[in-house]
Amino acid sequence: MAKLPPKPNFRFLFRNEEAPNQLVAPGDTLPITVEFTPPPATKLDDWVLTLDTPTIPRNISVVSQSTEVDAAAGVIRSTVSWTFPRDSNPVPLEVKARAEDRGAGRISELTAAVPVFLVQNLDEALQVTHVDERASERLQLPRRSHVRIRHSGFAGGFNAFNFTPVWDGLDPANLVKSPVETEAFFLPMPAQPVPIALSIETQRGEPLYFRGDSAFAAQALIEPPATPRPPGEVVRVALQRTNAVMTRDAVVNNAIRASAQAMSSSRYFQFIDRVFCGDGPLAGPQQARLAELRQWSRQTDAYVGGVNAYEMLRTATQVFLLMNCGVALDADAFRGTADEDGARLGEYVSPEELSSRIRGYLDLSSGRLPYIQRIVDTAFSDRDGASRGLLCHGLIASRIDAPCLVELFWSYWHEEGMLVQTLNAISRRFQNVRAPGGRDPLAHLEIDPLRPLNGVLWGYIQDEWNRLSVQRRAYEYDHQYGLPIYGRAVPGLRPADSRSKFLEAFHNLLHRTYVFYKEDSDTTVIADGYPLLNSLREVHLLLAQGAHNQFGDLPWTARVEMLMQQWILARPEMRDFLQSRPMVPYTERWMPAVDTMKSLQGWSDVTVTHFRDLGVYGEQILLSVRWGDWIGINDENAAKNWARYWRPEIQSYIHAYRAVTGADLSNPEGVDFTPPSVHLRKRLALQRAR
Repeated sequence: MAKLPPKPNFRFLFRNEEAPNQLVAPGDTLPITVEFTPPPATKLDDWVLTLDTPTIPRNISVVSQSTEVDAAAGVIRSTVSWTFPRDSNPVPLEVKARAEDRGAGRISELTAAVPVFLVQNLDEALQVTHVDERASERLQLPRRSHVRIRHSGFAGGFNAFNFTPVWDGLDPANLVKSPVETEAFFLPMPAQPVPIALSIETQRGEPLYFRGDSAFAAQALIEPPATPRPPGEVVRVALQRTNAVMTRDAVVNNAIRASAQAMSSSRYFQFIDRVFCGDGPLAGPQQARLAELRQWSRQTDAYVGGVNAYEMLRTATQVFLLMNCGVALDADAFRGTADEDGARLGEYVSPEELSSRIRGYLDLSSGRLPYIQRIVDTAFSDRDGASRGLLCHGLIASRIDAPCLVELFWSYWHEEGMLVQTLNAISRRFQNVRAPGGRDPLAHLEIDPLRPLNGVLWGYIQDEWNRLSVQRRAYEYDHQYGLPIYGRAVPGLRPADSRSKFLEAFHNLLHRTYVFYKEDSDTTVIADGYPLLNSLREVHLLLAQGAHNQFGDLPWTARVEMLMQQWILARPEMRDFLQSRPMVPYTERWMPAVDTMKSLQGWSDVTVTHFRDLGVYGEQILLSVRWGDWIGINDENAAKNWARYWRPEIQSYIHAYRAVTGADLSNPEGVDFTPPSVHLRKRLALQRAR
């Protein structure tokens, strides 16, 4: 059936799709746009378009409302978003558009309206159960085996609105109604499996749409009961894990992992090589900027002044993060993770479908992450919640519409792994400054000026005043996570606001997750997801409390600087000087230099591989907790999906933490929440005492 607007002058869009007769569920946010085209021989500027919602109940909130005039298209658009509370009762609503012509002293009016139906239990599956002959008799049905077909939507509002069920796969004439269970349909037991589908129509035969332009449909498979086995036959019994019930928010995990992979060190090295050393075309929104960098880096006089190489590297690094740190939306962003996600989810989901799911999830909250929209609705409800430019009144567009998925936790563990200290020691020797002590382990450092590293190190040292100091990072580690670091560069910190409860809450979450894994793997137990959900909320709140002041800029800046440090340590010139163990398998090219420096300086003998795992996996875990709308979720399945999806990262984090600190987060006797830096100092003292 064609989807036509109610009147020629009006066009109703639901979530940007022209699909009238919308079904909405409690908890949904429904964006509605009305486009009005004035009649011929009238002026666009003379018309005023308003949306009237006279039937809207008090408990349904209007999130936002705006009107704009599109002179190029010759239309007036008015947009409103409704949010339905989770305890809403079934109710018919109406969106009424009114256009008034106020030109030349006359007032004429055009109106149009479309219905919206609020129905409970729309997400429920179509239930199919077997009814034997005795039960059929109790239900006042013919005495034979039947199949009971039920959907909770009939009790949630379908019957109240007199909707007509439309069955696909079976003949409606074969359905039998019971006077005892009026909201269920009964079918004589078929001899073969029968796939069926249920859709809903209005009394006029019009289809009903749910969350966009997709017609509402529920599917099920009717299977005859198994044939009785002969007496004495051995029956083999096997137990299976509890089936996972996917929730809409689960797609955020896919987007976070795709974004993390796009920002990985290996992808960064490939990006820098492609920009400065490749000859192929440069694509993307920063194409012109990158092409200019490539052209300038190859000019014969580009090295004049000494710092140009470092400045170009820094600019390219910032562009790399700009292009990859946002929420993954396009299908191409999911291509590198789709296969592994299929193994985690139990079914392969195409990159195109993942892209559609994340866009649909964001559309429910006006195109933003639900967590961000919740903050805007609660903290800025009395102000203009629209996004603006950097220097305008209102909210910064990039912060609320495209948040950068970078976590300072990544920088903390790389700093504890001696990444920064390694380059500081090389920079000091580059300036011909002798290391403390009787013997300088870097005495033989000689970096020739004919290759790029010499110029990059010169610019790195010259830009020291413009980089983050260890002290600034230390204060922010304490502010966001309550994690102190120790060293001569950070004596006597006096933090004003320390997140002292974060480490306990985070380690408790990891411990509860480990317990959940054991229960979930036991096929005789149905694992409880509510302890996980409560722990997720606790960590989510603590992360939110630390997301102030420098939160918007310092993690980004620290990531840029540390990516450049990794690139410097991965250079062939550095490998020529810092000879590492060639048979050790490292995951990233910069890591051998750090482990070699640890051996030369007598630092911790724990390989940097474990610190890198803590930073990479810990960042993804915290991002999924920070940006999930855990305060608005009360479904244990969401917590179960979170734990099952992130199981490889969480198990790897628990192992790496034990390898680095000696503390076992899976210990059933209690959770250790001593700061990691304390464990590291004790282990270093024991190492040096041997």
